[in-house]
Amino acid sequence: MSGSRERILDAGEQLFAELGFDATPTARIAELAQVPKGLVFHYFPRKLDLLAALAVERHSDLPAPPVRPGRRARRVELTSALLSLAEHLQDTQAPLHRILLHDGHQHPVLAAGLDRLHEQVTAVVRAIIDHTLPPPPPDDDTREAAAITFTAAVFHALRHRQLTGIGYDLRPVAATVAAGLAPRHG
Repeated sequence: MSGSRERILDAGEQLFAELGFDATPTARIAELAQVPKGLVFHYFPRKLDLLAALAVERHSDLPAPPVRPGRRARRVELTSALLSLAEHLQDTQAPLHRILLHDGHQHPVLAAGLDRLHEQVTAVVRAIIDHTLPPPPPDDDTREAAAITFTAAVFHALRHRQLTGIGYDLRPVAATVAAGLAPRHG
């Protein structure tokens, strides 16, 4: 892959994350990438093509569950582990995540990337649940509902923070999810 193309992708990712897709002019991408504007169009005939390339080519890894595998804990530790994941996602949000959250619903080309990110976060939440709750485990439907619920709350919090700059307290959500999964374990 050419160095110019990589610089264009880097610049597009940075500017789309900072300004949003619609508010980012192609000339600004070229300027940040230190390439002629025509070269941007050579690699990406439309700005949307650059956005699509980012969604397909760029991925960021999510953290492993913040609990040692095999460790069984009470709901207090489950709440803490869920909050640890949410804080990590808020503090280290990758530029691609910001792009997906900001523009994922407005541009169909990003919808698959947003869905993939949602599934990745849900998988990490499932793993946290599996690694923290003592036996017997919740049934699959309950565990899946809990994972999807917490993931939805995390996405809402990330989007709220992105739009308003104000953090969103997920402690009550994590505590409610944990209590619903492990009410008998205190």
